[in-house]
Amino acid sequence: MAANLRPLFLAIISLLTISCLIRSSEGSVAGIYWGRSSREANLSEICTNSTYEIVVIASLKFVGYQAVLELDHHCDPSINGSCAFLGAQIESCQSKGIKVFVSLDGRPDFCSRDVQYVAEHIWNNFLGGQSDSRPFGDAVVDGIDFHIQSGSNRYLDALAETLSKYSTTDKKVYLSAAPRCRIPDYYLGTAIKKGLFDYVWVQFFEEPSCDYSSGNITNLSISWEEWHSYVPDNTALFLGLTGISGVEGYIKCRDLRNVVIPYVEQYSKYGGLMVLEGTTYCGHYDEIIRPYVKL
Repeated sequence: MAANLRPLFLAIISLLTISCLIRSSEGSVAGIYWGRSSREANLSEICTNSTYEIVVIASLKFVGYQAVLELDHHCDPSINGSCAFLGAQIESCQSKGIKVFVSLDGRPDFCSRDVQYVAEHIWNNFLGGQSDSRPFGDAVVDGIDFHIQSGSNRYLDALAETLSKYSTTDKKVYLSAAPRCRIPDYYLGTAIKKGLFDYVWVQFFEEPSCDYSSGNITNLSISWEEWHSYVPDNTALFLGLTGISGVEGYIKCRDLRNVVIPYVEQYSKYGGLMVLEGTTYCGHYDEIIRPYVKL
């Protein structure tokens, strides 16, 4: 009897294993920042690869209350029409189901009365509004990313809240944040706690108290658990990575696959992986990483 049941037992175990793998990756996505290097593929090629579900164009730089697009490696936004070709590439990405964001960074410094002006500028030039100076033409990006690490932290939560109000039942404006791993983040902590961001990709690098070191996940795991408790339930928590091997906190592909992902994906708010630095990671995740995220 036992011998006859053995094949059935093994089959059940195999099905349970497959089911667990499917459930663990459900809802998990991969993303990358684009626009900072002349060595990276063009936007259409990044999306044709179909490894990523989110591409963040970097960046829209704050100088005080002015937000100026900088894409020196690909086009010159100061020349009217220079970046218009990216509109077709953005729409090509979106036709494949890939969300395209524009990232805010630089040194913001504005007062309460500037918030509406800044939000309207972003809405009219990159989202669903209208302007004669839209850098990407008629293309409408899906969301705005907050990657603020300098300048003033005043009214950034008000800006995020104002942008979120442009969402409609037909077209949602997604918002994301890229804080450093120390809690609370000086610039984005208030907006994160208010639940204004759909996605938060925490930078788990260049901070010894949070970094993974070869064979030791302790610091990263402690920080990850703190972040999981910290972000609201409506926020997807991403593991923010550097793809530059010389940067402190860089996680080798084998360790990412065998140690780190199996740990973070256990948590209910886990959203996926975001490459914040570098043009690739493990060859665009290819066979090493792709089985571990929903693609």
